[in-house]
Amino acid sequence: MWGDLRKCFFRKSKLFTGTLVLVLGIVGMFTQYQFFCKEASQLQWDPLMRMEEDWYYYRSYEAQSETDAVQAYIEENLETLPMRQIRTLYLFDVFQYSNEAWQKFDYPLIEGDGFSERDVNEVIVSRGLAKKYPVGSKVEIDCYDNYSVSAGRVVEKTAFTVVGVLDQESVFFRAVSGTGKYEAVGAGDIWSSSSGATTIWGNKPNFCLVHPGKEWADENCYDGAAGVFFRASEEEWQNLQIGKAASDRIVSVADILKSYGGFHNVVGYFPISVIVVFWVLAVLFILFWYRYLLDRSKRELAYFTYIGFDMGVLTKRYGVIQFRLWAAGWVLSCSAYLMPNNFDGFWRMHAYIPAVAAVLYAAAGVVCFRVFVLIFKKRIKREGMNSLLASDVKHLYIDDLTLCNNLKAILLAQGDTERSASKMVEQLLIEKELSYCAERRMEHITEGERLIFLACREKLRESF
Repeated sequence: MWGDLRKCFFRKSKLFTGTLVLVLGIVGMFTQYQFFCKEASQLQWDPLMRMEEDWYYYRSYEAQSETDAVQAYIEENLETLPMRQIRTLYLFDVFQYSNEAWQKFDYPLIEGDGFSERDVNEVIVSRGLAKKYPVGSKVEIDCYDNYSVSAGRVVEKTAFTVVGVLDQESVFFRAVSGTGKYEAVGAGDIWSSSSGATTIWGNKPNFCLVHPGKEWADENCYDGAAGVFFRASEEEWQNLQIGKAASDRIVSVADILKSYGGFHNVVGYFPISVIVVFWVLAVLFILFWYRYLLDRSKRELAYFTYIGFDMGVLTKRYGVIQFRLWAAGWVLSCSAYLMPNNFDGFWRMHAYIPAVAAVLYAAAGVVCFRVFVLIFKKRIKREGMNSLLASDVKHLYIDDLTLCNNLKAILLAQGDTERSASKMVEQLLIEKELSYCAERRMEHITEGERLIFLACREKLRESF
């Protein structure tokens, strides 16, 4: 009977109930999405987060064809992470990291074994480039001494073997020459002190990494870098800042992460307080839904009052109804993983995120249940009594329940079990030759059948 009663309660306003499930799903989806963003952000910025406090980044304002004296000094005298681009005229970018930089920017491969020690003519490609050059294939790279097709000349042509495919598309951290920006190739502007610039390193989804041990025959194969990561003591950093470069051209890695937003006070991009507010609003919404549907359930409350149902039991039965909605909302919220994002290659499914969402839904359901018991218990009793006084007892039953369940409710109100009540009602309907319409809803029975039902109803009530 209780299953049919839940359906009856939900049918009071299908649009309102459907909207509520959608709202609960959106709240959970928003929460899960922020956790996914947080995990993706940490994975994307993990190389910088693993750097010690004495790591800095120098942003060069010089053009690519010119030599930056400060950067040259840093590369010659301090520990650096060389990351250079190779001059090519292809539709994909070619980069080469030093061994130290490759270890720092250690991202997983989705295919292949990575670089070996026996052959330096190896490359690791992006997922986009892997469609044309799968693992094991050869890719020829022509290196130029100038990016101009008319003025440049090929200084080296090498056939490389593809030995791996990177999982993500955005792995390179560079300053944008002449702008003061700091960004990851393939991603949007992440760290900025100015606006309106585009990266000289390109946003092509197709790129490859050349083996760190590869040595080029001509130094002109290397393109000028827009900046460099370096490690310096406090004294070395002060000397650079005062004697070699403007203060806004040297930024600590810690400041880069801090200016990006930090990872201690936010979940993804939104403060935790915003998520809490959303969940509070969801709880208030479901309590309003309770009140609205109870106002439309006065006939049921009148019937339960008439047959002597314990209001404490009834309150709990109505209170647990909302758990099905929370469960439906949780299922809907799990689609957060499929939502679009800007973390290509860093977007991961973490099992703990849906689990945390499930805990939040369960906790919100318990809160709603306790509040319902505290606030609506007296309301159910009052509304049931008022509706009973205003009702015609001869026509008092629940239209949306079957004839059998209307009679079973009388026995359940007196403490019978579901099984015992079913047997007794079945026997009574056989005696009254009414068993053929036992599973028919009350709104669909004839007037004669209704009179027999009322006789059965009074007989069961008199037995108690």
